[in-house]
Amino acid sequence: MNKNKVMKKKKKGFTLIELIAVVAILAILAAVAVPRVIKYVDKSKRVAVQTEASTVYNAAEAAYNDGKLEAASGQTDSKDKFDKIKVSDAITTLQKEDLLSNPDVSKLGTAKDGDLAELKKIISANEENIQVDNKGVYAGIADPTKK
Repeated sequence: MNKNKVMKKKKKGFTLIELIAVVAILAILAAVAVPRVIKYVDKSKRVAVQTEASTVYNAAEAAYNDGKLEAASGQTDSKDKFDKIKVSDAITTLQKEDLLSNPDVSKLGTAKDGDLAELKKIISANEENIQVDNKGVYAGIADPTKK
């Protein structure tokens, strides 16, 4: 009877082999899952930039058509006038006119210093070619021929 009590006490924990097996399985799962998660996070950053560019561009186009956004001077074609409007000027006007609520224009990065034609390029670009930094801020569009 004393021997049975000793045997029961020894059976309470996991063996080293069992623990190593569990750790190995978790390592394999992590090796498969982590790259996929990183890929999805990167894609979501690029899509967020594209979405913000689309929001600003569409709001600017609506404001321009309603006469609330001034056209760029020195252009003859009305579409050229619109595309040459500075993004920063458009955002300022849209916020002043309360046509753009809660914009996260920080994601537009260098595009904020350009004109609306740059936003149009971001919107029409293939999502995979949009370059963002680790904070999700727009850095440019990659040339697909140089891959």
